[in-house]
Amino acid sequence: MKTQLITRAFLTQLIPERDQDSYKNQFGHVVLVGGNEQMGGAIQMAARGSVNAGAGLTTILSDKSNKTAIHTVLPEAMFMDWNLYFDTLVPHLNKATVIVIGPGFGLNPTRFDQYMMYLEETKESKIVVIDADALTQLAKDVDKYAKQLEKHQVILTPHLGEWQKLSQQQIADYDDRNIQHWVEKYDFHLVLKSHQTRIFIPQTDTILINTFGNPGMSIGGMGDTLAGILGGVTAQITHLSSAIPLAVGLHSLAADKIYETHYVVKPTEVSDYLPKLMNQLLD
Repeated sequence: MKTQLITRAFLTQLIPERDQDSYKNQFGHVVLVGGNEQMGGAIQMAARGSVNAGAGLTTILSDKSNKTAIHTVLPEAMFMDWNLYFDTLVPHLNKATVIVIGPGFGLNPTRFDQYMMYLEETKESKIVVIDADALTQLAKDVDKYAKQLEKHQVILTPHLGEWQKLSQQQIADYDDRNIQHWVEKYDFHLVLKSHQTRIFIPQTDTILINTFGNPGMSIGGMGDTLAGILGGVTAQITHLSSAIPLAVGLHSLAADKIYETHYVVKPTEVSDYLPKLMNQLLD
């Protein structure tokens, strides 16, 4: 298989320039699902990533206990109680360009099955990013959930431990050829997170390899932030073979810039640095 390195020069080829007469509806609507009573911070960080990556609209479906905290730090995002009825929630999912499910979601299998049903019922194909706790739920029956998701463009974002669950410990994380076969089988896009994250795209023979990243990123919330950035970028660039490496590269390059002067890189700092970095890449 071929490889393509994600470098700064590569990112400059992917980032889109905005027209002077741009307006929010041109840049997609990201709906993020997650944040139970104990993990509201995770969905908050994901939403911050979406907003700062440039999504035109960002809506959070989360436990109502998180509403005040989220609006205090992120007034740009809209909020809905994720326990509302089917007839209320599905129309909002239908409006989405991208649906991100997982940050702070928790391990409630009933809720996961509920949202998989909602995704099955959406009218049109969406980009669906599945992260964190939602990956653990997906791994319990990949065949079943893949069928429910078959009309969507799906992006999975496992770290190495989550990958072992998804593959039923049958495919080593270094076995690129069999990982690609797995991706082809389910028609999933795979962001396999590690110190050198690799991206696998269905129907291609090229693995994209991230060249950025640093030890300062070893902190909770970094993956939630990446999931939100993926949502924000793919809402604007729906061609996933370009959008996914751009999101992954921006996330790590922003962290590298912060790491130049900081021992620890906080996920919120990565999100906040994104607009400046994206502007620099256009110069």
